Amino acid sequence: TVFDAVIDRYFHPSQWHADRYLGLYPEISKAKQRARMTNGIDPIRYTQDVIRDKYRVVYSSSPDRGLHHLLAMWPTVKQQVPAASLHVFYDKDKWLATVKQLKEAGYYVNTAEVASKVEQGIKAVEGLNVEFHGGVGQWQLAAEQLKSSLMVYPCDPVQPTEGFSMSCLEGITAGCTLITSNADALGELWTDAPGAIVLPLPIDQGVWVDAIVRELSGDVDGHQPRIPEHFMWKTLARQWQKEFEACLQIQ
Repeated sequence: TVFDAVIDRYFHPSQWHADRYLGLYPEISKAKQRARMTNGIDPIRYTQDVIRDKYRVVYSSSPDRGLHHLLAMWPTVKQQVPAASLHVFYDKDKWLATVKQLKEAGYYVNTAEVASKVEQGIKAVEGLNVEFHGGVGQWQLAAEQLKSSLMVYPCDPVQPTEGFSMSCLEGITAGCTLITSNADALGELWTDAPGAIVLPLPIDQGVWVDAIVRELSGDVDGHQPRIPEHFMWKTLARQWQKEFEACLQIQ
């Protein structure tokens, strides 16, 4: 905050993020804050011609943000929708190894309990059509999202984390039905997004299972890629240009 006098703008991907920042640093200039300077997406990745599977569920965020909840729900989902498959995209092995190494080195790790639950969940879903794909490139991830009918993201971070969520934006752009929580900025940004279902924290597994099963049992004819104009780079570039021009005029 000592540099506030020489900072022209503070950019935030959501109003939640801006409010939290001002709460942490109330001494900085409120007039310099700019909320909703969001991340963006390249729609060309979502023009790939792939076949969508109505029973395919995708999860593509960090394991500590809710994967343990989804794995705990999956046996019940699978029991009610036998054709369902779950596809997880993240290098979970590297993440789990990092948590273990830090603990063994004597450090406090705030995600250690979640990591333990993820490991338990992995064992619990063996043989239940769950695939852990690891980390993949953006084009492959887009293709995998396009193949899916549902993105399930029971976001429940151990500390304030989600100021935007690229996973949510990618799922919506891919034409998936998005089921997520109202953690952090997610309720603000995605409640009114097309094809989104935002459920409240704390995670109620029964409510989530019902929502997942209902969507998997529905029709996928309306699941087409949705290119959100306000999250495209050309739109965001105009916003950045406007802010930069305003800063130059100030000088």
